Amino acid sequence: MSRASQPTLPNPQPGWAELPPPVQQACHALGLKETPLAFRQTDDGRLIIIAADGRKLCWPREENR
Repeated sequence: MSRASQPTLPNPQPGWAELPPPVQQACHALGLKETPLAFRQTDDGRLIIIAADGRKLCWPREENR
């Protein structure tokens, strides 16, 4: 009898599941491997994310104007 394997989690970092889904999606899109230190949503709906390495990131990415 073979046991069904458990599904692989997209990011097993502690606290990842507690992040709101839009923040999880932004972190994945930005290629972050660790949970962010902080995040906030701006009035226009963008997410400002402080990565574990201290980088300040914006999602969606700001276009060069």
